[in-house]
Amino acid sequence: MTFIILVLNKKRLSRFKTTFLRSLWLLAFVCLQLSISFASDLRVRGQVKGLTSHDRKSKPVVLSHVNIAVAIEGEVVNAKTNLAGVYIIDLKRNERYLMTVSRKGYHSKSIWISTVNLPIRTNNELVELTDFDFLLLKKEIFPDDISSKEDMGQLVFNVKKNAFQLNVNADYRQGKESHDHSLKLLRKTITYVEEAEEGPNQNKNQEKSTSSTSGNRSEDSKGLGSSVESIVVKKDLQQLLSTEMEIENSLADVKKRRGQLDSAKVSLDVLRINARTREDSLIIQGLEALLKAAENDLELAEYTIDAQKNQISMQKKLISVYILSSVLLLIIAGIIFWFYRSKTKSNKELAEKNNLILEGINYANTIQNSFLKTEEEIQKILPEFVLLFRPRDIVSGDIYWVSQVDRKTVIAAIDCTGHGVPGAFISMIANTLLNSIVNNRKILDPGRILDELHKGVMEVLQQDAGGKQAQDGMDLALIVVDESLNKMQYAGAKNHMYRIHNKNLEVIKADINSIGGRALRTKDGFKKQFVTKEVTFDAESVYYLFSDGFMDQFGGNENKKFNLHNFAEMLQRCATLDFEAQKKLLQESFNTWMGQNQQLDDVLVMGIKFKR
Repeated sequence: MTFIILVLNKKRLSRFKTTFLRSLWLLAFVCLQLSISFASDLRVRGQVKGLTSHDRKSKPVVLSHVNIAVAIEGEVVNAKTNLAGVYIIDLKRNERYLMTVSRKGYHSKSIWISTVNLPIRTNNELVELTDFDFLLLKKEIFPDDISSKEDMGQLVFNVKKNAFQLNVNADYRQGKESHDHSLKLLRKTITYVEEAEEGPNQNKNQEKSTSSTSGNRSEDSKGLGSSVESIVVKKDLQQLLSTEMEIENSLADVKKRRGQLDSAKVSLDVLRINARTREDSLIIQGLEALLKAAENDLELAEYTIDAQKNQISMQKKLISVYILSSVLLLIIAGIIFWFYRSKTKSNKELAEKNNLILEGINYANTIQNSFLKTEEEIQKILPEFVLLFRPRDIVSGDIYWVSQVDRKTVIAAIDCTGHGVPGAFISMIANTLLNSIVNNRKILDPGRILDELHKGVMEVLQQDAGGKQAQDGMDLALIVVDESLNKMQYAGAKNHMYRIHNKNLEVIKADINSIGGRALRTKDGFKKQFVTKEVTFDAESVYYLFSDGFMDQFGGNENKKFNLHNFAEMLQRCATLDFEAQKKLLQESFNTWMGQNQQLDDVLVMGIKFKR
């Protein structure tokens, strides 16, 4: 330095000293500012959630604005969690910090963090401790939380394992740790060590460490979940915008410091040009190292700001999705409500129409019952008889007809086409025609009665007019009994009659044609009349007239028809009983056979016994 002063002239030396000192002070100031702003050795980040229910199925909620207080030698640095419950704190080497996590209404959590033995940064990289999560318990739900009285222990760096480990507080080691859920979260991210009071009885329970250097993020974090997942549920757009403004302010500050750093680089270039001695070169090298460190810290700050901006952008997208989903759900709910109202209205109208139809059918049943004789009226004509009459619907297509004319009794079991309202309509035609033929015109020959009935149905339904007229009709069995002469005559249209005498069954067969339709028309040259048959008449025999409803009913173990054979055997058992027991057997047999099936057709069975 003395040699340079002797060589240089006084004016040039003065100018160099002034320029050098100014540049040196400027660089020192910039490096000091950048170092204060960004210098750190350990970065801790995590998320804070709160538990507000004892129910294990309930999920913790993300807690924003949680206070993170880091104390060292009487000084306290505060930070807060963002809307996603995420916090970031920077710590220095060779210090011992007390970190306290607190929020109003929740138990606080405290833990010591020691940065002693923290590895020296290489390539200016930070040591990071990620997923350092905490779970705060609601005071009114968990009044006995141990964390309100004790810290959880001390977090230290193990050089041999190159990982953090937790030395747990004694109270936690004595079985009380189950009350603190945050400890379970910390176990997932750091090595857990229980320090026993006696060396030989140590019980070390270690788990996997996830401590890593910068850029080495954990890909298997099983803490409380994503820092963004609860934004959809608990959003606050105003706070999000405020956070975004803070980030923009930070970005402006970083840009300002970037300008200062660039100015410092220019000043350093000037110093390089004016450097003359080895001492100047050493000073310049030191300044270069400081600028390099400041450059790295500045880049890290820019990276952090970019990450925060990306997080804010993601949160905005999630809020947009949430709002759009809410609107969509409201629209869907409105459509569902509209359909519900429309369906309710339609159902109401349909119910009113059904009630009107039901009232009409009930009235039709009243009309049908008015022309069917009651059992009390029949008993005056036939003292010994059994009647099983079970319409499938309210009105029936099967009817019975009993009348007494000139000391002769006419009995008919009629099975009209169809059931319900159509069958009931045909049954009214049959009843009207029989009243006219038997009661008014005094025709008492069974074959002639069926012939006249056939003609009457053809005329009423205009079945002989051609075209597409209804070809409905009826099957029936009809007997005429003259008890004074001990005489019985029978004629049938497809429906037979059974006579049971001494348990022996005799079938009196019917003609193969039905009443009505085109079967007996003479237009095509086909002419046939119903045949009257004489039937043995005695006081020991029981005579049965019936429709096919009982035999065609499905049921039993194999869900088959009852069939004619089983029906005949049942009537043979009935014939040995009195008529009250017969009716009970018929009803029970039908119900048992039908079981859970629906009744398929109208059912009619009539049993008569005559006195001589």
